[in-house]
Amino acid sequence: MLNIEYICLKQFYFFSRRHRRYFFIFLGMYLTSIFRWKSSRLLRAGYCFIQLVDDILDGDRSIDEDPGAFAGRILFEISAEQFGKSSEASILIGFVLTEAQERHDYATIKDRFAALVTVLKDDYDRRIRRRTDLASTLKQHHRLTFQLSMDITLAFLDSEVTSGDCPEIVDSLVWCSVMRDLRDDLSVGIINIPKDIYSVSSKPLSSEDIDTILNARAVQNWVRDEFALQAHNMAAIGEKLPHLKDNIGKLAVKIFWKSIKSYVPRFEKQNSRILSGIKFI
Repeated sequence: MLNIEYICLKQFYFFSRRHRRYFFIFLGMYLTSIFRWKSSRLLRAGYCFIQLVDDILDGDRSIDEDPGAFAGRILFEISAEQFGKSSEASILIGFVLTEAQERHDYATIKDRFAALVTVLKDDYDRRIRRRTDLASTLKQHHRLTFQLSMDITLAFLDSEVTSGDCPEIVDSLVWCSVMRDLRDDLSVGIINIPKDIYSVSSKPLSSEDIDTILNARAVQNWVRDEFALQAHNMAAIGEKLPHLKDNIGKLAVKIFWKSIKSYVPRFEKQNSRILSGIKFI
């Protein structure tokens, strides 16, 4: 178990070096684990596994293996239940699924992790091909990413709540992730602007190219429309929170909700010219 704790701390160090928001996630996760250290280890390891895989496939972490081959190997290990020791990702998912056999619906948890790695592998494909997709395709892709992540998290918290009990929180997490990282993602080839909104070149983009895209009228109208939609979603979350099945599920959804709300003022400031008249709760 000490090896797992070491790997988790090491990964949080790398996550936090990349962006300070991961340091606050680290603090929140570890402070709330103090009185349930052993039982919360599964959540810490599961989070670090998914974030590590995501960083590798998004190009934020370099490895000595082709990222696509890495994802394929992880998927094989999950399917065959044969976990190697050659990478920390393999060690983490081996621990998580072994522990999950004793505490959870193992088949469901295993399928969710495999599905989530598959979705993240598709992100890798989108990045290296600089692929553009329709709005409906992108929304389905992003929703699935956060549905799976949330359902795994809630299960490891021993909550009966699922993402289906409050689908608006999934859509709001999607909105926050896409808008927060829109510029950075464009710079590395991850195109989250629907091609039916604006046709983004498949060639590498300069900073000036990205400015042109983000200042295009069609893109700004899309940003405004998405903001208005999420304003309604955030209000709906507030209405549903008191009616969720258990307190731990309520707390988890509330933390996600407040995290999104904390990002809104920065988003409004950055986009004040095009967001006039729209207010979050």
